[in-house]
Amino acid sequence: MYKVGCWNIWGLNSSQKQKIVRDWTINNMMGIIGLLETKIVSTNMEAVITKLQLPTWKFLSNVNASSSCRVMVGWDPTIFHLSCLHSSDQWVTCDVVALATNTAFRVAFVYGLNTPAGRELLWTYMKHQAPLFSSSPWIILGDFNAILKTSNRIGGDTSWYGHHDDFGNCIQDSELIEVPYTGMNFTWHNGQQGEYAIMKKLDWIFSFSLQLANIPLNFLSKRLFRS
Repeated sequence: MYKVGCWNIWGLNSSQKQKIVRDWTINNMMGIIGLLETKIVSTNMEAVITKLQLPTWKFLSNVNASSSCRVMVGWDPTIFHLSCLHSSDQWVTCDVVALATNTAFRVAFVYGLNTPAGRELLWTYMKHQAPLFSSSPWIILGDFNAILKTSNRIGGDTSWYGHHDDFGNCIQDSELIEVPYTGMNFTWHNGQQGEYAIMKKLDWIFSFSLQLANIPLNFLSKRLFRS
């Protein structure tokens, strides 16, 4: 069983965070990991990778697409061959081959921008890519910074505004299917208590044609509550 994990780590410059990520990767025997909101600047990227102490692993990122790295992808090269296909400040899409079976698939790690207007490019990308992947397994996962329905949110403003439909319309138009994963349901908390508390489900995993390849994948989504 191959394991693919995704974690909005909210900064990866501290030695404590680096140890937590290393332990999570090793203890869960991960094969591919996506680390979101790492806040690593390009000049510090190699130092952070070294401090992760995963010496056999390889890494790539979208650090050149923003002022600091929003998406970092790591993989065990003894299990997978991985190469970057597309990247922007909101996603990194990779071609992957499982070496033991020569099975190929594509995986996209997403960290959506925090405004509806900013996420428009992400929705457009997903809808444009879906037909191109119609004959290939495609997995897309991460922090989309969006909810699909009212039950994905507890507390706060209960109004459903027009832009809330954008995410669901994208998933429907792209013919993506939600994939079960191990991890939290509500993955964002505003840090308040009682009647002022707000929680949202912002982390998702979807697939397109994953069943065509019969790939034995297990997904883990990890996130610390934060505001």
